[in-house]
Amino acid sequence: MGGRGSGTWYRWNTKRTTEDVERLDIRSMIQRGWLTPGRIGRIYWGQDERLRTIGYKSYHDHLDLFYRYRIDGERLFVEQTIYFDLTACHYGSCRKWFLCPNCNRRCALLYGADQYFFCRKCYQLPYRSQNQGKLNRMIDQKHKLGYRIFDGYEGSGWKRKKGKHKAKFNRLHRKYLSMDIAIDRMIDAYC
Repeated sequence: MGGRGSGTWYRWNTKRTTEDVERLDIRSMIQRGWLTPGRIGRIYWGQDERLRTIGYKSYHDHLDLFYRYRIDGERLFVEQTIYFDLTACHYGSCRKWFLCPNCNRRCALLYGADQYFFCRKCYQLPYRSQNQGKLNRMIDQKHKLGYRIFDGYEGSGWKRKKGKHKAKFNRLHRKYLSMDIAIDRMIDAYC
């Protein structure tokens, strides 16, 4: 028990995460005008020879997807219908959501981890941060804080962002420095 390699801080061989699969984001589709009723178009993923496309047709209450999926070297033509749900907003108007075709759950993102697009819960997809060890999470948090407080942050920074109050910057900068020291101590402990 507890032998070499049994720890959880280096888990590079875990299952796929939400970042590893294609996804449909209803917020960006609405922003680009793709979900206006009667709209027909294509969605592209990947680059160069690995380019994957999905055709779609938008209606008032649902979205039809048309694409090819490869199973055991055979390409199947897939048609999928995804219905919408609406929720009222506080200041009028309404917000549009996808209804997962598998569990009928309301969600903003659908993932193409297999033949169909379903929600994260149906595919049991974790977020990338859920598979990270403590050290990697701390490094990500440090960089997130660095982007927030430094101007032109690229791994390290010193210049305060324009419009950031000095007192708040000083408080967050102390937090950034303490995270940097904690990361250095963790790395020294592992080596």
